[in-house]
Formats: sequence, structure tokens, C-alpha cells
Amino acid sequence: MTHQPQNCSKWPEGVPFELTGFNKPLFSILDAAAAEYSDATYTIFNDAERTYSQVLDTADRLANFLVSRGISKGESVAIFLPNILKTFQLVQQINITCVIFGGF
Repeated sequence: MTHQPQNCSKWPEGVPFELTGFNKPLFSILDAAAAEYSDATYTIFNDAERTYSQVLDTADRLANFLVSRGISKGESVAIFLPNILKTFQLVQQINITCVIFGGF
């Protein structure tokens, strides 16, 4: 069964609702992209550009912080971070189960 987004009427035609065929962990995709496109723009938010290498560095630092606090592989963590891609990359990078709550 394919999950459909809430605003299907606004979904771009021809863009699938779900992606399939990825057999690698999410963090490895960022690692590979940062290696190939290090200085390319990854995101632009509020007129601030971030490169692939900057986003990877942020994910690495957040992951290392959680590990320094005793969080290890397989643990469950509640974390208050925005519901954005780099949050998911952080969770995948240190291989923890995380409930992400970004507010209302």
C-alpha cells in the first residue's frame, strides 16, 4: 500500500509518493554526496546557504555529542529537533531509534 501525502492535490505530477530501491542507510547517502559535492549548496533557508560538507559536519557533531552523553547503538531517544532531513541523518548516523517531535 502506498502512503499518500495529506495535500495530494498539491503534489507534483510524476513525482512518486514513496521512494524505493535504497539498500543503504540514510547517513551513507549524505557521506557520499558530501564527498562528491563538498562545496555545493545543500539547502537555502532564510537566505542562509549550507553546503553538503557543512551539513555533514553538523550531523557528525550532533552524533558525537549524543554518543558522549552515553547514547549508544540500539537505544531509544526522545529529541526535540525540527522535522528536517539532517535530523533524520543524525539518527541514522549513530543507529539509534528516535522519536522526533518538532512541535505543533
